[in-house]
Amino acid sequence: MDRTCEGTLLVDFQHFPQIPLFEDVDEELVVSWMVHRPQRGVQAGERLIQRDRLAEQAFLLLDGELMVHLDTSPAYDLGSVSPGDCVGEVSTLCGIPATANVSAAADSVVCEVPRDELMAWSRQSHQFALNLISLMGHRLRTSNRLLSDEQHAQEEF
Repeated sequence: MDRTCEGTLLVDFQHFPQIPLFEDVDEELVVSWMVHRPQRGVQAGERLIQRDRLAEQAFLLLDGELMVHLDTSPAYDLGSVSPGDCVGEVSTLCGIPATANVSAAADSVVCEVPRDELMAWSRQSHQFALNLISLMGHRLRTSNRLLSDEQHAQEEF
């Protein structure tokens, strides 16, 4: 699998409007962003984000599957990430360490998006900014549900 390919799309731009982060964002704008961002092949098992370390860029999953986990044991899996989802955006935007590890569950294609690009995209498209806020809100809700479920399980024990 190609490791990096700037200016050449490994994933066809026609799929970009179906990515939740780009929903209702001007298609020409999205294509202009994506053509200039390198897409990178990631092999199964490769770690993209390490817990307790600052993520220097967010990753937009274009193809494949990522796994979010607290440790190397499957018992600590927090869930999978499907194409169209983004990971590492909170650490990247806020300048705080990541709260989980993220690894490729299968051979995948990601687009690396550094903080300055995320900020520029948000300034260029309010819809993109709203989509990013929505993604982070859903992620927060899921984390809260997981914590609540764990607390209830401990109380029953």
